[in-house]
Amino acid sequence: MGAGDDVVRADVLRDLLLGRNGMEPPPQPGVILNGVRLAGVMDLRGMELGVGLFLEDCTVLQPIKVSHARIPRLVLTRSKLAGLEANDARIDNGLDAREIICTGPVELHGTRIGGQTNFTGARISASTRVALLADDLRSDGDLLLRASFRGGGGAGAVRLVGATVEGNLDLVGAEIAADGGAALLAERADVGGNLLLRGLRARGRGDGGRSDAAEAAVVVLRGATVRGQLSLEGADLTGEGMCALAAEGVRAETDVFLTRMRATGAHPDGVVWFTGAEIGGSLVCDGATVTGGAGGRAVDLRMVTLGRTLSMRPDLAGTSGRDLVALDGLTYRMVPHGMTCAEWIAFLRDRACYAAQPYRQLADVYTAAGWDDDARKVLIAQQDDLLAGGRGLSSAERLRLRVLRIVLGYGYQTWRALVGLALTIVAAVILTIMAAQTTDAVQVPQRPGVAPATASGEAASGQGEDGRTRDCQFVDQVGLGIELAIPLLNTTRRTRCNLIATSSGEQWIVAAGWAPQFLGWAFATLFVAGYTKLIRPA
Repeated sequence: MGAGDDVVRADVLRDLLLGRNGMEPPPQPGVILNGVRLAGVMDLRGMELGVGLFLEDCTVLQPIKVSHARIPRLVLTRSKLAGLEANDARIDNGLDAREIICTGPVELHGTRIGGQTNFTGARISASTRVALLADDLRSDGDLLLRASFRGGGGAGAVRLVGATVEGNLDLVGAEIAADGGAALLAERADVGGNLLLRGLRARGRGDGGRSDAAEAAVVVLRGATVRGQLSLEGADLTGEGMCALAAEGVRAETDVFLTRMRATGAHPDGVVWFTGAEIGGSLVCDGATVTGGAGGRAVDLRMVTLGRTLSMRPDLAGTSGRDLVALDGLTYRMVPHGMTCAEWIAFLRDRACYAAQPYRQLADVYTAAGWDDDARKVLIAQQDDLLAGGRGLSSAERLRLRVLRIVLGYGYQTWRALVGLALTIVAAVILTIMAAQTTDAVQVPQRPGVAPATASGEAASGQGEDGRTRDCQFVDQVGLGIELAIPLLNTTRRTRCNLIATSSGEQWIVAAGWAPQFLGWAFATLFVAGYTKLIRPA
């Protein structure tokens, strides 16, 4: 019915749909109008229609009002509307609003829609209100919002707070702009399929974090549940005086993709928030760039739980400086992708807020994968980061860490103690040989009842005034040095050759021999403690 510039009065159409004033309701599927202009207010509030309403390529000069009504099907394809009020309505077989041009708000608060809800290609703008208000909406099929939305008045642009979508919630390639408030507010939304925000371009404007309003982000997914994937691949989110993405406590049963996402914000608490999120699969951030943060952190991934792994690149936080990514409490089960072990260490050191847990988590997955060397590198890097930053350590604690770093690699490189022990042995051997060559401190001890002998075995040859020989064989001198450095090792050389002071100058030689004994005990003890993991820092 209708063609060209035909005008249909809204009250006549209403009577036709309801079968009033002697009019018989049309057969199924219902009233179909194409290319007509609807004059007057189409008011069907609280009515129960037996047939659907099809307005294709029509012009409706006043908002369509169907709140609390029940309609078998509503089609508004390619029509020009002044607004749609369908709060708490029941639309049994889907809402088709493809390519509509609407200069007023579309209100679907509490509406129940059976089947698909389709706004693909639509352009909806409201200068002083929310463009699409769909809080507590229930859609039994897909909700397709591949459209353009512009909201004003500081109330945001698209609201889906508490909405339930049994199928996919699809905003692929959508353009959303809010002159104040969130561009997309989907707090506590429940999506039975995938939440697709690929290529979304969203703009929002806030107050710079001066308020704690839920709308303090361009896209708000706080507390949402997604049974499938959550994808922001290639999305471009820009917030003026607000963060870009608030997804605290979001639950996604499979993967979350932030691939090539560009997020810009200016909020004291950061740009991208995922605090406390539960993700059943992986979090993929390859190619994503996050800038802003008003001097604070850019990305907050604290207490996030991943069922699989994390994929991230070093340039995730485009803002210069450290403390840009908060990872404390982030857990995952598999080796993360996107960076080598060295790159992960550099990222945690230079770009992340310091916490021990991110290092330990990374080391745990490396260990589980059998990459023990990488795990040790990560744990050593964590202690280096702690030591470099100070972070409340006392002077004694810093000294202890420095000693552990040099001697044992904090307990993760016990070979350092063996190297120290080997150097101590070399030093002790050099000491005994040099003492034998330059002094009389290295002597063959005299045994009671035995005539003293020289080192060559000739009786009384080279005997000193006290009845002891002054010479030892070279091999005895080496053995003496080894015994000094390794107290538990008995080469029986000290019964044939020892450090004995006969003058004040030789006393210094004997005292110097105590040093390798002390160091030998120390290095041996540290090696055993490090090998048995008793000395590794908590």
